[in-house]
Amino acid sequence: MVIDGDEEKNSEKEGERSRELFIQQREACAKHFEKWSETQQVEFVEYLLSKMCHYQHGHINSYLKPMLQRDFITALPGKLIMSFKPRHVYFSLCGGLKRVLPL
Repeated sequence: MVIDGDEEKNSEKEGERSRELFIQQREACAKHFEKWSETQQVEFVEYLLSKMCHYQHGHINSYLKPMLQRDFITALPGKLIMSFKPRHVYFSLCGGLKRVLPL
């Protein structure tokens, strides 16, 4: 099937309008989302995830992975960090607890 120039331009314009409408609706949803409590936000995201397919879950997982990888040492209170003896515990600054050595 051959699409002439006018049909192609109309299709592009329709795609642009659809994208603009999506962005407006997305922003409106985000404004509502920001007004909700953390519990409500989590419930809503869980609801959205239940509506998504396996491929989308994989994409979200890839997006979240770097956010969830934290250096747990920097999250520890200062006094707790000082109580570790370097000869007993080996830490990776980026990967958390790597190995506990025998005493």
